[in-house]
Amino acid sequence: MRNPSLYIDKLRRMSSVIFPDCSQYIDMPAYLRFSNSCKNKEIGAYLQKQGVNVIVNATWSKPDSFLYAFEGLPEGCVIAINSVGARKNAMTMYLWQKGYQETIAHLKPSFILRYGDKMPNEIENISKYFPNIMIKHLRHGR
Repeated sequence: MRNPSLYIDKLRRMSSVIFPDCSQYIDMPAYLRFSNSCKNKEIGAYLQKQGVNVIVNATWSKPDSFLYAFEGLPEGCVIAINSVGARKNAMTMYLWQKGYQETIAHLKPSFILRYGDKMPNEIENISKYFPNIMIKHLRHGR
């Protein structure tokens, strides 16, 4: 989202908007992963200041990102977690599951809106999975 101010009026009309998710790929240099984490939070804070009801999107990559991934995010509220691409290989799946556990330990969310790929070992009593229809269309060429 290069210029979020262009979308403020439309976003204010939504009941809620999930923070952006600037990717933190594990093969990215650490400074880019950190920068993308900051962008997510900056855009989310900006939207909130403009009167948009935002839902925090918890994101991480490698365990070293846990130091900054949850910094400044509220505890005990509804959050969103993405898993697009997390099933790519055993390492990304392991890192996603580790981050999921760390997110719960740090943020103690009241509820988790899950989108992306369905993942094993999700805590289903606080986590609701929503399939991403657009990604399915992209994957299947529709």
